[in-house]
Amino acid sequence: MPNVMVVAAASCNSRPQVAPLVEPPNPLLVSLIGAVNHLAGLVDCTMQPPEEHLSTKKQQAIHILEEEHGDLPIQQCILLLHLIGENDYIADILAVVNEEHQLTYIMDLLQKHGALSSHSGT
Repeated sequence: MPNVMVVAAASCNSRPQVAPLVEPPNPLLVSLIGAVNHLAGLVDCTMQPPEEHLSTKKQQAIHILEEEHGDLPIQQCILLLHLIGENDYIADILAVVNEEHQLTYIMDLLQKHGALSSHSGT
């Protein structure tokens, strides 16, 4: 007889579980949330300092200029920073070549822009 009680207790505990009803999201609400998230992203982007807007390669090129070629005169550094900011190609080259080729490339850029006369390193 104990077997009947065990079976009866088991049958009481094994009720079929019903999944809770989930309402489909309101399309208007979904699009409104998407628009708010988009605007929040735009506002967040405009609140960043200007250096965070630079591409990674431009940041890397500026870092290379500061760390490895920081002995250049300030006028040449300013010109190079301006050129890096204007031209992604310059940043790409500085990011991939070794230090010796970087210096050669920098000197070529400075010569093309008429800013080489005040550098005494070469």
